[in-house]
Amino acid sequence: EDFTGKGMADLKAGIVRTPLPPLSTMTDDPLRALRAIRFATRLGFALDTDLEATLGSAQVSDALSNKVSKERVYNELNGMLNGKDPARALQLLHQLNLLAVVFASPPAHPPPTSWADRAMRMVDRLVAVDRATAIAILGATQVGTETSAMKALSQENRRIAFLSAVLCPLSAITIPQGKKTVGLPESVLRNSLKATTKDVNETALLLEQLPEIRKIARLLAGVDPAPEGEGEPSLKVRAGRALRKCGAMSRLAILLSLCAEQSEADDDAEAGRSAARHSQLVSIIEGEWGLDEIWTMRPLLTGNEITEILKLDKKKRDDGILIGVAMKASLDWILEQPRPKETSKEDCIAWLNATYSKKRKFGEE
Repeated sequence: EDFTGKGMADLKAGIVRTPLPPLSTMTDDPLRALRAIRFATRLGFALDTDLEATLGSAQVSDALSNKVSKERVYNELNGMLNGKDPARALQLLHQLNLLAVVFASPPAHPPPTSWADRAMRMVDRLVAVDRATAIAILGATQVGTETSAMKALSQENRRIAFLSAVLCPLSAITIPQGKKTVGLPESVLRNSLKATTKDVNETALLLEQLPEIRKIARLLAGVDPAPEGEGEPSLKVRAGRALRKCGAMSRLAILLSLCAEQSEADDDAEAGRSAARHSQLVSIIEGEWGLDEIWTMRPLLTGNEITEILKLDKKKRDDGILIGVAMKASLDWILEQPRPKETSKEDCIAWLNATYSKKRKFGEE
C-alpha cells in the first residue's frame, strides 16, 4: 500500500525517497543511509533532494560511525560492490562525505586529506579501461564480447578490484599494530570493516605488488633507468616472483597497476603511454618470457631434496640458512630459463651441484 501517495510516481520517475522525514528515518537506523545508496545504484534511481542533503549531514555520519556495527556496514558495502553500478555507489559515498566513514582509518592515524579524491580517480580509471586494453591485459578469452575490463571480470574479482582501488592511495602507509606494523589498508579492512580474512589478504597482496609491477613495466619500456649494481635480479625474474605471489589474480594486479599509474597521469597522452607499457608487459610475459600462469609451476626441488643433494645437515645453523637460500635461488634460476615451465628437474640438480656444495661457506659466490 502506498501510504505517502508518492510511491507510484517516484517509481515511475526513478526517485528514492523515505516515507517519513529523512533525518528521523536515518537516525532511527543509520544503516538506512547505505541502503538508500545501494537501492539507488541497483535500480539506477536518483536520491530525493531532501534525502541527499540528509545523507550528507554530520548527524548521519556520526550516527553511522557510532551506532552501526562494522559487520553490518561491510555487508551493505559488499551489496553495493556486487551490484549493478559499484562505481556510482562509491561516487555517492564520496559525494555525501561517507567514504571516510565506511573506510574509516584508526583515529590515531587519519588518512591524508587527498585520499578520497585520489581513491575516486582510481575508481574512475578502473571503469574507463576500454575493450582493447582489457583484451591486452586480461586476455581475449576472458573479455569475450564485453566492452570494458570491469564487465569482463568475475563478480568476485570486480569487488576486490574496487576495494583495492579505494584503498590504493593508502597503500604506502604503515601503522603500528601490537608488536608489528601493518599497512593502513589492511587495518581499515580488518578492524574498521571486519572484512573476511580472504578479502583482507587478497587486497593486501594486490596492493603490495602494484609498485613492483608498475616498476617492471616502466623499466621494460625504458622509462626509468635500469638499477645499478651486481646481483640485481633480471626483470624476468622480478616479474616471475610478482606473478607467483599474485597467483590467479596476476592479470587483475597488472590491471590495477595500470589504473594506479593512470590515476596520477598529467594528461590522457601519458595515460595512454601507461596502457601501452602494461600491455607490452603482458605480451612479453606470455611470449618471450614464457611466464604465463607461472604461479601453477611447483618448485622442482624440495628442501629435503636440496639437503640430500648437497649433503647438508638441517640441524646446523649455516646449513639450514643455505637450504633456504638455495631454494630461493633455484626458483630464480628456473624463472630465468627460456621456458621455465618446461625446465627439467635433472637440469636443476646439475645447476644446484655446480653452484653450491657443502664445502662452500655461506655467503661465498
